[in-house]
Amino acid sequence: ALNSLRRIFCEFLESGRLTITKESGSKKDKQDDEKKSKLREYKVWLKKQFTDFQDTLCGFVSGRDEETITPAIRTMIEFTRREWMITRGQEDKDGGTAAVMTKKAHFGVECFTSLMRALCYSDKDVEVEILLMMRSEVFDKTDCRFFAWLVLRKLLVEAKVRGKPEGATASSMTPEAVASVVQNGLDLLRILSYEDQEVI
Repeated sequence: ALNSLRRIFCEFLESGRLTITKESGSKKDKQDDEKKSKLREYKVWLKKQFTDFQDTLCGFVSGRDEETITPAIRTMIEFTRREWMITRGQEDKDGGTAAVMTKKAHFGVECFTSLMRALCYSDKDVEVEILLMMRSEVFDKTDCRFFAWLVLRKLLVEAKVRGKPEGATASSMTPEAVASVVQNGLDLLRILSYEDQEVI
C-alpha cells in the first residue's frame, strides 16, 4: 500500500494536480469560474491528503518500525525530489512569477527537514542499517549532504533550547529526550563526516 501511494502521489506531483494556482475571476463566464473553484477545492483537499501521508511516513520513521522505515525514508526522498513541482506557476509575494517556481527544479527543503526531524526526534537510536542506507542512497548526493548539514545543525540547536530548564514551556523537552535527539543527530553527522574523508 505504501509503495502504491508513493507512485500515485509522485504522478500527481509530476502532472501538476497538487499545484494550487491563483485563478483570476471572470464576470463573463460564471460557470467556468465555478468549475475552477471546484477544481481548486479538490486540489486543496488532495494536497491535505498528501501532507497527511507525509506525516504518516514520518511517524513510521520516528517509530523505527522495521517493516516500514526503509520504504518510508525512500518515499520521503522521492517527495523531496519533486516538492518543487507543487509551487510551479505560483506567484511570489511581489506579484511576479519566480523562475525557480516555474521551470527550474530546486531542493525540497520542507520534506527533507521533516525526514531528518523524524530520524532525530525519536527515543530510539538510528539503526546501523538505516545509517548505511542514508549514506549510500541519500548522502551520496551533494545537495542532500549540504542541506543535511544545515538541517541537523538547526535541529540540534533547537533541541538544546527546548531542553533548557529555565522558562519551561509546552514544547520543552526532558534531558533524556534531548540526549536522544543529540545522539541521533551526531550519528547522522558522523556518516556525513565519514563520506567527506572518503572523498578526500
